[in-house]
Parts: sequence; C-alpha cells; structure tokens
Amino acid sequence: MKVVTDYIDTYLNIQIADPGIHYYGLAELITRGEERSPATVNNRDIVSFNNAYSAFCYHRVISNNHAYNEDISFGITRKIQNSVVVRTVLGYKISEYDEMFRYEFASHFPQVIQLNGYEPIFLEPSNAIEDHEQIAVDESLQTPYEKHRVTWNLYAFENTIEVVVNEDCV
Repeated sequence: MKVVTDYIDTYLNIQIADPGIHYYGLAELITRGEERSPATVNNRDIVSFNNAYSAFCYHRVISNNHAYNEDISFGITRKIQNSVVVRTVLGYKISEYDEMFRYEFASHFPQVIQLNGYEPIFLEPSNAIEDHEQIAVDESLQTPYEKHRVTWNLYAFENTIEVVVNEDCV
C-alpha cells in the first residue's frame, strides 16, 4: 500500500503546491515504551505536530477486505481484489488555513491511479471524521491538549482503495 500512498502524496503535493505541508506517507500505530503513536512504516519516524510546518498529512490502513473477483479473472487465473480502507489524517494550523482547507484538501485526491504492476486503482471517498478530539485519541497523537486544541485543527477522512495486483508482480 505504500507505493499507492506515496503516489497520492506526490499527486497532492503537485495539486496543492503548498511547501508548508509535510507529507509523512504511510504510517501505522506503534508502541515505544509506554507511549503509542503513529510512525512511518519505513523509518519509524514519529508523526507529530511540528511548528516547522503549517500542516501535515499521513495515511494509515484501517482494514483490508480481499476476495476473488471473477469479473477481472481470465480462464483458470483468478485475480484477488483488495478493498483497503485508508484513513488520511490532516493536521493544520488554524492561523494559516481557514475551515474550508480540509474540504479543499480532500477534494484534490485522485479518483483513479495508474501504476505499473497494478490494474487501475480506484479511490472511493467514504467517512469524514470532524471530531478532532476523537481523532487525537484514535490516532494516539502524543501532544499536550492545548497545542492541538488551540493552535491546530485535526481532520480525518477515509477512502476505500480498490487494488488488484497483476499476478506477474506477486
């Protein structure tokens, strides 16, 4: 899924063209000692509110439902279609972006992605999560309450990504 989320980040960076946004990429929740927090899958960099940036974004896989898809299978070769729910978390400084920024950001997501080794990848928007308090809890974002509540806003939305890997890439 990292190759897909990397593509999405590159696409968003071109579409939005705002150097103040830091794209962490694909992350997962990890536990270090007593603390649980999101970290990037490759380098285990902790995702955090960073005043060096005006905004940050990361993606996290929530679930994956995979099943054979007879519509795209051929002969005795069956193809597996993965329906992956990916949550994108967007944090941004209230002083630098208005309330519409989160909706504008979400509207820039690609709907179809073409990558080598994959059938066309489709993104279907689903849940938008507006409760920034609950996002901070669900995502285990370790930060003082005052920092994210007063100066930053959090928004999360989920996309279902339909992925079929070509058998010669497995």
